[in-house]
Amino acid sequence: PGSGAAGFGAKVLKDGSVFFNSYGCALYHLTEIESDAPQLNVVHTISTAPAEVEGNIRGACGVPLLVDDYWIQTVGQEGLVLVFDISDPTAPREVERLETPPYFYPHWLSLDPEGDRIVVGSEMGFEEGFFILHFNEETGALSFDTRFNGRRGTGWRSWIWPTTEGYISLDKEDWPHGSTGRAWGHAAVFVGG
Repeated sequence: PGSGAAGFGAKVLKDGSVFFNSYGCALYHLTEIESDAPQLNVVHTISTAPAEVEGNIRGACGVPLLVDDYWIQTVGQEGLVLVFDISDPTAPREVERLETPPYFYPHWLSLDPEGDRIVVGSEMGFEEGFFILHFNEETGALSFDTRFNGRRGTGWRSWIWPTTEGYISLDKEDWPHGSTGRAWGHAAVFVGG
């Protein structure tokens, strides 16, 4: 239930067909777009726990990325970033699964146009930081960027969560522009220099 609701991230594939996901974690392939009889097929449904509240959408599959033949997908309620090989868009094949800590609900992805990094934003009230990942375009593998090593929480809250590789915390009081308190970030993009 709920897998058909709230479409996200429609991307045009090399063959002119369209691939997209729903917030409820179904993956769709749209073909024959220019004809009088376009075809829309559910090609995969990501397994997630049922919605906690009846009528809510399950899964929380947010903003994806398409990199060559790889579909990179967040699954917020499961704390996952998944990579699918969609070289055959009618049969996506999972090739990577990266888990995030329980305080992070992956939602938004953005690729560094000048490198192999991906920034991952969170949702559902957990927007106190971002993860920076590396993406291997040859294999589809993901890894945390070890140049970043942050901790969720400051002061009395910091003892709850360990320092985490790849994490950039926005949960601090002091910033280069002054003491303005904790920040909140739902999405981010890379800007070229």
